[in-house]
Amino acid sequence: MSGLDRIGVVGAGGEGRAVAAHLASRGLPVHLCTRDLSAVRDMARRREIVASGVLDGRFPLCAR
Repeated sequence: MSGLDRIGVVGAGGEGRAVAAHLASRGLPVHLCTRDLSAVRDMARRREIVASGVLDGRFPLCAR
């Protein structure tokens, strides 16, 4: 995928987090967008998403 500056995933529920982790695991620049920052405060502070299951690891999230 050439020409992509960043990818936005809207929603930080289970599905949004899974999509963000998958894209970040592929090395793509991902922004996770949510209306409830308190639900993702640790991810926002660390700028990474932690996944376990089929996809396992820590993957970077872009800063604002």
